[in-house]
Amino acid sequence: RKLDLTFSCNTSFMRDFERYPLFHDHILLAVPTTAPINQSVSKLALTADDIICGRHLQPDCASVSLNTFCDLEYILLTPGNNLYDRAVQLFKNAGFEPKIKLQLSQLVTAYHLASENFAATFVSDRMIRNPDVPLVFYKIDPALSDRLFYILLPNRIYTSHAVKRFIQYLLLHV
Repeated sequence: RKLDLTFSCNTSFMRDFERYPLFHDHILLAVPTTAPINQSVSKLALTADDIICGRHLQPDCASVSLNTFCDLEYILLTPGNNLYDRAVQLFKNAGFEPKIKLQLSQLVTAYHLASENFAATFVSDRMIRNPDVPLVFYKIDPALSDRLFYILLPNRIYTSHAVKRFIQYLLLHV
């Protein structure tokens, strides 16, 4: 009972919490612009500007098969993270074992390392704010790349007024 609230998209344990849907995000494959594979799939590539403008959310924006990128090295998050679980399922569905160059606990660190040409990684579209980032993005399997995040509250009799107001604020402004 030391935590007032948290955020999660992991539905497997949500039945134990009071919850409020907060926002969607969409997982994209981020590949350094210098990777040779980008030339062969350039028609499916999205720039950071495309992501910022929401082009990846349009119905006519095609997704790419992840097995196209089977020869790349990857930065993955560590086990126990929802994005790690999704990545494992994406690779399984694509029919290959990824070459994991590094595992990290922070998505932001993976994003920055990918932008420094270290390896490819999966990122949330909500992270992409700089149109000049040296990455190319690819829309991937929507069944596993679309996530809904919830505000989660522990089940308890009393929720403070401050927490209720904070939730109201988030629901109006996120």
